[in-house]
Amino acid sequence: MKSILVFFTIAAAMLGSAANASEFYGLLRERDLTPFGFLRLDMRPAHAVSIEPGNWVLEAELGYQNTWSLSPNVQDYLTSLESQGRRILGPNEVAAIRNLPGESYLIDLELATLDLTLHYKFSEQWAAYITLSAVSYQGGFLDSFIEHFHHSTGFDTFGRPALKQNDLNAIYNLKTVHLTSIDLPDQRGFTDPTIGVRYAGFELADRAMRTTLAQGSLRDAIEFDTGTALGYSSYNLGRYDDALAHLISLKQQVFDLAVRAGTDDLTGWSGLLPAVVVVLIIGLLGAGLWPRLAEYRR
Repeated sequence: MKSILVFFTIAAAMLGSAANASEFYGLLRERDLTPFGFLRLDMRPAHAVSIEPGNWVLEAELGYQNTWSLSPNVQDYLTSLESQGRRILGPNEVAAIRNLPGESYLIDLELATLDLTLHYKFSEQWAAYITLSAVSYQGGFLDSFIEHFHHSTGFDTFGRPALKQNDLNAIYNLKTVHLTSIDLPDQRGFTDPTIGVRYAGFELADRAMRTTLAQGSLRDAIEFDTGTALGYSSYNLGRYDDALAHLISLKQQVFDLAVRAGTDDLTGWSGLLPAVVVVLIIGLLGAGLWPRLAEYRR
């Protein structure tokens, strides 16, 4: 799959305490806005706010992406049309794409999202949030810029010059999905709200370990990271391991009791049943051979 992605991210934090000047978050992480990822696996990145317990923070995030995604067979088809100039994707082109062997798809659009997230921190370890999102699908305005960039840097055209710029087109001809939407007007709407709870205990433990290591105490940092006593980072893991071992022991006891009860119920049958089977075999064998033996006595 060939995709050309352009991201713009704006994040703002309001109504909360200012972040510690020495705290560095790094580059802001953006969610996957391609139609395959955005609609099927909506995994949001971690928040980019600093918040103290008992405070609220409102975070706003704007994402914008240009997507040109197509299967190899559709790319080959559109590349063959580039010499004929641009065109609006019409019924003839759609029929040709749907008749291509194997699965085929073409996604040509620009997607904008606006996420408003309200955070509240209950304690150093626990916080909750609710996210309201708006989404807009449109033909956009970045096609010309991206094609010029490709031309200037010597990248492949990926079949872009065969279609009219800044159109909204989506064709899925997959095993489980069949969709055709061409030359559409802009589409806008709201997504379902997201409500979640965030646990930061592991992050706090990691920060404490790194602080200890930065102070030159390698031994103390290792002990903090691997120790299971109260106050060490693996304390909860140790408690979980003990509880799991106790649960396994209880289940093993139940299993042993069931096996013992089954063995007791079968006591006596282990000798009687084989004896009965041997007697039946001998009896049936004699009953079958006796008439034949009687013929020789005549």
